[in-house]
Amino acid sequence: MMCMRCGGGCAGPPVTWTSTRTARPSWGRAPGAAIAAGLALYLRDHDEPLPSLLLLHAPILDDRHTTSSSHAVTDPRTWNRAASQAGWAQYLGHGNALVTPVPPYAAPARASHLSGLPPTFFSLGDLELARDEVLDYAARLARAEVPVELHLYPGATHGFDVTVPTAAVSRASRAAQTDALVRALHGAWRE
Repeated sequence: MMCMRCGGGCAGPPVTWTSTRTARPSWGRAPGAAIAAGLALYLRDHDEPLPSLLLLHAPILDDRHTTSSSHAVTDPRTWNRAASQAGWAQYLGHGNALVTPVPPYAAPARASHLSGLPPTFFSLGDLELARDEVLDYAARLARAEVPVELHLYPGATHGFDVTVPTAAVSRASRAAQTDALVRALHGAWRE
């Protein structure tokens, strides 16, 4: 068994990853997706075992807020630009003393080299603040020959599966995520 800590210079407690040599899926939702994707980058860069699948649901991967969708979502009823900027400031540092430069282990969309990462599954709404950054990251992974599965749900905002768990779109998202995890646990992603 191997354990590692990867803080990347970020505020708050570091993530601890415990691994055996058996690949297992890794899952992250919203800001947790940045941690999961950053951990996959770290593991790849340090020649450690990678997850069999990286499942990113409603991922938030980029601190820069430069995309069209990151400017479009301002409604306070959902994850919006102001909340995202405040969240990234807390995650990356205290007040104005942000970590610079921001490491890709903290904000995975900043990574320039994406080859060698595990198969990655994305699930998100098309009205999400992070939609464009996720679509860009998924396309960059695919260009790097990383297997990618992308589910973009029309009319869905950030947290749709929590706010309306019985809606058809929420059930479809959970079913797709479950199917991806089952395939990862049975080695179907490697075929």
